[in-house]
Amino acid sequence: MRLFAGVCRVVWCVAALSAGPAAADVRLPAIFGDHMVLQQGVTLPVWGWAAPGEEVTVRIGDRAACTTADASGCWRVLLEPLKAGGPMEMTVSGRNTLRLTNVLAGEVWLCAGQSNMAMPVREAADADREIVAATFPSIRVFTVGNAASDQPQADVRGRWVECSPATVADFSAAGYFFGRELSQTLSVPVGLVVAAMGATRIEAWVSGRTLNTVPVYQAAVARCPEIQRQYEENIAAAAQGWAKAAEKARAEGRPIPEKPPAPSPADRDWRNSPGRPGAAFNAMVAPLAPLALAGVVWYQGEANVDWPRDYRHQLPSLIADWRAAWNSELPFVFAQLPNFGPRLQQPGDDPWAEFREAQASALSVPRTGMAVTIDIGDEKNLHPPNKQEVGRRLALAALATAYRKALVYSGPMYESMSAEGDRIRLRFRHGGGGLVARGGRPTGFAIAADDRKFVWAEAEIQAAAGAAKDAAAVRVWSPQVHRPVAVRYAWAANPECNLYNAEGLPAAPFRTDTWDPAEQKARKRMPTVVWIHLTWMLLAVAFGTWAGYLGLVRATMHGGKSPLPGRYTLRSHKWAGIVFYAMLYLGLGYAAWRVEYHFGAEPAGLWAWHKRVGLAIGAIYLPAMALGIQMLYRPAGVRRARPIIHMLTNFTACTLIAVQIALAVYAAGWLN
Repeated sequence: MRLFAGVCRVVWCVAALSAGPAAADVRLPAIFGDHMVLQQGVTLPVWGWAAPGEEVTVRIGDRAACTTADASGCWRVLLEPLKAGGPMEMTVSGRNTLRLTNVLAGEVWLCAGQSNMAMPVREAADADREIVAATFPSIRVFTVGNAASDQPQADVRGRWVECSPATVADFSAAGYFFGRELSQTLSVPVGLVVAAMGATRIEAWVSGRTLNTVPVYQAAVARCPEIQRQYEENIAAAAQGWAKAAEKARAEGRPIPEKPPAPSPADRDWRNSPGRPGAAFNAMVAPLAPLALAGVVWYQGEANVDWPRDYRHQLPSLIADWRAAWNSELPFVFAQLPNFGPRLQQPGDDPWAEFREAQASALSVPRTGMAVTIDIGDEKNLHPPNKQEVGRRLALAALATAYRKALVYSGPMYESMSAEGDRIRLRFRHGGGGLVARGGRPTGFAIAADDRKFVWAEAEIQAAAGAAKDAAAVRVWSPQVHRPVAVRYAWAANPECNLYNAEGLPAAPFRTDTWDPAEQKARKRMPTVVWIHLTWMLLAVAFGTWAGYLGLVRATMHGGKSPLPGRYTLRSHKWAGIVFYAMLYLGLGYAAWRVEYHFGAEPAGLWAWHKRVGLAIGAIYLPAMALGIQMLYRPAGVRRARPIIHMLTNFTACTLIAVQIALAVYAAGWLN
């Protein structure tokens, strides 16, 4: 509400300065227009602008509400819920009257994302047949015009269009097929508000509040200057490339290639770049709130696929952000990325697989659903044409999530595993009528022992005797792995996989391990790193022991005589102590920089304790070092308090060094 009021004040000032007397007319945002669909069964907010203090009445059917425009010229009313149906007429009256015709009440969904959501029906599979058959007058689409802004806007460009063979070609394909499935299942009108823009990252679609408060988005904001610099460099490179091509064409007597259009000043303005964090939200989403919605469909991810760890936090943050903008726990369904790219010959790590896992992790957010598309992609096309099945699966997720329909809406999802000798048993939820492997035995599984080396695995489906079919399991094994600890399925950008439930929905890619690919690379080097640290600390203890012995000799000397063998000079004691302290703190620093940085708190808090012990050693040795420096300049004599305290402190810290060395030895053994 605060966002809406602030936007209203801005837009009213601009309108008052630029529109003159016409600013007194009652106006509506573009989202309210002829042929629109209003959400059934909920209180309906309707808003707009008028002259400050002007009385405004909104009427639709037998529902009516009155209000007065505030000092900034904004007004808003709430209409009682409508029942599905129509057509109806809406009137908005003030000094002038607006009449909106052919209005329906039904289910309204916001369809957002990047190019796979924006992709039109004319580019989908069987487009000609789909276009001819698209006589669905109760399906209406509002396509938000592409825009970007560094500040929340008050309105969007677009208009409601009734679905027909003459109009459907330009509709969002994923949105249209989603809406068609909903309309046919629920037997109600469906309105689709499509706000999608190609090549946009998720950070472009969140509000400034989230950008400023969620750490993972703050990192994206920090990258803005670098993105702008790259943009400018790309423009310059394109111009230079054309100049060289033109010069070569002239020399060879060929036609000069067409010069790429120069970006306008607006294009060069980073504040309005679609790539700017928050830019798409400000221009294409914020103006739509608080339009009454049934839910949100999200189809995005390709532009963020190189940052799967960030997306694990970004998608839940976007869901929370949009729900806050609407002040409602909107159902949120999204499409998981499809298969794409060449196939791996051997199992391994892949950012696309990790990204799909990040997407699936958002299912922990209440009232969310996911459409798995791992089997309907195209290895050479980032925009697979089979949007019919994408829309159908999104609709199944919506029917279960938003409408509480009792139906099988998801393919098998990994639930748990158990080791059975040289085999692993996997259990799934959403098994539906039972697990099915299309084309024979299950494929797409890889298995590994604790050496973390995956090999392709054999698998068989096993139904649990006397239990529900949903409890069916898959048993996985490989002759090359005798003590398996982890299994992965469809863990690649374009995997070969064939596990489904009887309802024809594919199993979602998964892994049972949590091994980090970046850690894996570091892990190969870490045993050497740990042993270097261990050896260094042992040498430090040796010098410390030597310096302590010399200190003890000095502390017990009387009149130049020592009760212990040998006499040692002050210089020997001093330099032994200096070497010891230098090696000690360098060793502690090296441990913090290399060992703890790479391993955090694995395994079972080992490195956390390693770090705590190191900090304790450093803290204890600070007073010991201070006492040692004092004793360098004062003979011990009969005043043995300082040397004895120094010795006890050294002994305590050396004990802790032994503990830290033991931790390092254990770590080196675990790493190997």
